[in-house]
Amino acid sequence: MSELKDKYVLDTTYTWGFYQGQSPTHIDYAARLNGVVARPRESSFNYCELGCGNGLTTNVLAAALPEGNYYAVDLNPIHVENGRRTAARGGLSNVTFLHSSFEDLPARELPQFDYITLQGVYSWVSAEVRRDVVKFIGKFLKPGGLVYNGYNTLPGWASQMPLRQLLLNYTNGMKGNSLARAAEGLKYLQRLRDNGAAYFKQNPDAGAALDRLLKSDLRYVVHEFFNESWQPQYFSEVATEMAEAGLDYCGTTAFSRNYFDLGMPQKFRDMLNGAANKFVRETHKSLILNERFRADVYFKGTEPAPPAAQEKLFDDTVIGAVERRENIKRMVQLADFSISYTGKIYDDLLTVLADGTRTVAEIVSMPAFGAYEKSVVTKSINNFVAGGQFQPLATKMRESDTAGGGNFRLTLDFNRSLLEDRLLEDGRAALASQVLGNGVFIPLVPGLLLRALDASGPERAVDHACELMQESGKSLHKDGQELSGTAGLRSALAAEWESFCQRQIPELQRFGIIERR
Repeated sequence: MSELKDKYVLDTTYTWGFYQGQSPTHIDYAARLNGVVARPRESSFNYCELGCGNGLTTNVLAAALPEGNYYAVDLNPIHVENGRRTAARGGLSNVTFLHSSFEDLPARELPQFDYITLQGVYSWVSAEVRRDVVKFIGKFLKPGGLVYNGYNTLPGWASQMPLRQLLLNYTNGMKGNSLARAAEGLKYLQRLRDNGAAYFKQNPDAGAALDRLLKSDLRYVVHEFFNESWQPQYFSEVATEMAEAGLDYCGTTAFSRNYFDLGMPQKFRDMLNGAANKFVRETHKSLILNERFRADVYFKGTEPAPPAAQEKLFDDTVIGAVERRENIKRMVQLADFSISYTGKIYDDLLTVLADGTRTVAEIVSMPAFGAYEKSVVTKSINNFVAGGQFQPLATKMRESDTAGGGNFRLTLDFNRSLLEDRLLEDGRAALASQVLGNGVFIPLVPGLLLRALDASGPERAVDHACELMQESGKSLHKDGQELSGTAGLRSALAAEWESFCQRQIPELQRFGIIERR
């Protein structure tokens, strides 16, 4: 490997994060929202993640969309080994992990990619390394290919950037590894804040950011702040750099952000509508919303479809409700605004979608929507997706049936291995769903019950979950109190079992994560 251009944190591994926005299902949907033709559903594809960390995102996606051929790249050899081990234990044969810098990567024998993704990486490397990333994308992304780039952005980070420099200044030369130095640095910042340092008084956002850091995994703090290079960027800067690889900005996998009029006061809507182009509009929007992170999608080498053709882009898109029907809301409060679902068309959509899944073309052709223009139906469906209650899927939901009791098993060996390896360690697990074409998080207690159900069946599930918890040496808490003793732990798990059977089992069936034995 050539001499590194940046000094990276290598003495501490990163967290085992999974990021749903990196799924081709989400990337394709964001492209279609913005008039860009995505690849046909169910076709094979090549996918590359740059800076994959422990490889959890790539591995989960490889299990969720097995028609893909995946490559994952990281500079830390421990990350690469962790990714390979997870893939091997889960029985994945469609993932290749590469230990490489971005500069050396083009020398490898690699295919042309339909998707290239980065999560956080672009903010953590120098301008020189970003140029290596852009060169790689320019050489290896197919015409019509899509790039997902998630990065820290300005102006949202502006008031908090001194936190990083204060951490580095205080811990410079301090003994111990990166984790130990980060812990001491956070204590120092907390003392400054708690004793009334003017910086925190005059920048309340910095105090809120410090509170978030104090609750965060120290591994995140280290990799966020202790790399040699760290620079949140303006949207316009990133868009200019991506243009060097022949890429145009498309949209974002934060779906609600694709609607520049949602949640905006009228005076800002007028400004955005009057923007000379989408780059100027996105720059305005970042400032108006004070964005701290963007999840942007770029496309290469094709013009957006003309307006008359854009209606057809969603025809084969499968849409389904991710919430149970009784939990679907008629008003959703997002971070910056609310979305209201009132009117007959939303009633009709709930009737046909809340308990099943259909393609947009199937929905539009139904008699209930004959009185509406196709564009109105499609827009209403997309509004539900913007509020997070409907979701683009890889395939149609499976039938859920609990009438015959709770004797189920996991459909994928990969999910079984993740529950064994990561659930107790991380307090939750990201399970691959071939229905969603994505991963879905399951919390600790439902995850324990699922693992026990798969291994021991419904009769012994609670006892087995109790045994797993005790063997781990970890503890459960209820109402702020630690559950001690076998009887207390078993009682709590037994109570959760009823809820698990009623709520989680039907959902896990619909997502194709479990099946009847």
